[in-house]
Amino acid sequence: MKFLFSFCFLVVSSSPLFAQNFGVIGKASTSGVGVELGYRFSPKFLVKAGYDSFGLDFNANLESDINIDLNSTVNTGTLGLLVDYAIARKLYLSAGLLLNNFETSITGTVIEDYQFGDVIISKENLGSISWQIEPASKIAPYLGIGFGRLLGSSKLINSSIEFGVIYQGSTSVGINANGVFSPNSDPSFSQNLVLEGSLESFTLYPVLKLNLALNLIKK
Repeated sequence: MKFLFSFCFLVVSSSPLFAQNFGVIGKASTSGVGVELGYRFSPKFLVKAGYDSFGLDFNANLESDINIDLNSTVNTGTLGLLVDYAIARKLYLSAGLLLNNFETSITGTVIEDYQFGDVIISKENLGSISWQIEPASKIAPYLGIGFGRLLGSSKLINSSIEFGVIYQGSTSVGINANGVFSPNSDPSFSQNLVLEGSLESFTLYPVLKLNLALNLIKK
């Protein structure tokens, strides 16, 4: 939030036309739901600063010789500064930098004791394993193309639809394990590097974004 307040102060102090083109933009996208503060300082350029976020939890059971309960959490979200450039009246390019808060965690826990012959091994001794998956770099460039016009001078409310990509770069995988799963987190086995290699082609995150803008004071 400090980032957004700083942006507002900068806009207010730098231009007497602030009130004519400043507004709030609500957005829903594949990176989350959020809000932006926008300032159109010319017919061609619109500056936007904002955030979005989304979280999803889901559980599953993996049934085999050892029954495992899988708990997963997927968090998406960004905090960023973007600039829109109008190619035509209702066609624009959007580009900027984002703080990428994408993260996925998966935890597997044995939920039943395991019987091996006459020996019963308690589920507590069998242990658990977890994976944390996130971009290696939190700073990510964004590029998109939009159809519509946000914070135009003639309407109080306007909208746009936007298609873009976030360049996430390489992926970092962390593994924590104990009990029978301990070898997975042993650095000498490099299981995290194997998983990172399998994810190396997923460097781009697709974005579909719906925007609804409120021009606080029309020009």
